[in-house]
Amino acid sequence: MVGTFTAAVNCFQPSVAAVFGADGWIELPEPWRSPRSVPSCILHRTGKPDEPFTADDGLGGLAREALVVATHLAEREAPYFTHQDSIAQARMLDALRHEVGVWWDGER
Repeated sequence: MVGTFTAAVNCFQPSVAAVFGADGWIELPEPWRSPRSVPSCILHRTGKPDEPFTADDGLGGLAREALVVATHLAEREAPYFTHQDSIAQARMLDALRHEVGVWWDGER
């Protein structure tokens, strides 16, 4: 399995995410904004027409996230993105930052 990502601050870079597999890929054209005019994701399969999917709740990505927080406020944790998931994500981002030579004071 291989994972890659790119990020840019001082140059144009499209805001898109994709997951690639042996038979095709899934594209998220606007993973951060989720505008209603753009499909939530598009399934691309070799030899088949593209299949766009759109969330039918009428919410943008951050509104959907806020709704999940409100729904699970009493539990203080959403069942499909746990505190352990958050910690693992933070550790991965730290490792990526270290890989490019960025260390915060006191980390070494």
